[in-house]
Amino acid sequence: MIKNEWICTDPDNKQYGREINNTTFEFKEQGIQILIDLTYYSNETIQQFLDPYGYKLFDKTLTNWIIAECIFEQESGLY
Repeated sequence: MIKNEWICTDPDNKQYGREINNTTFEFKEQGIQILIDLTYYSNETIQQFLDPYGYKLFDKTLTNWIIAECIFEQESGLY
């Protein structure tokens, strides 16, 4: 993946995301655009965002991208 390149993450909802750096991501959908910097979230808060999706914070298959996308989907108010 090329940093700063928008990637379609959900074609049905026209959701796009891009990686700014290893801990900062930006997502947009339906006119809502949010910058997610994972360094601003505690592990406890991140786990709360992951719980509805069944993820555990220290799961080896979990990436920062997925964490940021989970946060976006809940912070955006679209879901």
